[in-house]
Amino acid sequence: MLWLFVVSENEYLFTIEMPIEARNLPARHALTEEVPKYAKVRLRGAGRALFKTIILKKFISDFKIVLDLERISEEYDFILNDYFERYPQKVVIPSNFEVDYVEIVYPNAIHI
Repeated sequence: MLWLFVVSENEYLFTIEMPIEARNLPARHALTEEVPKYAKVRLRGAGRALFKTIILKKFISDFKIVLDLERISEEYDFILNDYFERYPQKVVIPSNFEVDYVEIVYPNAIHI
């Protein structure tokens, strides 16, 4: 039991699927391609926090990554890691989960 407690306090990297939400598409525009439903996202956290995330993420809809399309005037490639580095608030992780966003594993880019 002590071993489990010690191991669960170590920091780990873990990859999960998070929904992609495309918002604020101007009314006069249309998507040329369908936005993927999910992205593989790498998170960092203590073993206990990652275990909680894996178990409860399915029941909590607040986990998501957001693409804000408001300023898009023509076709555009969102390079996801660059975008979320610039706008980290667009990676939505509920505050009661003690995990940190590291990077997008897949897809690398989304064409809008």
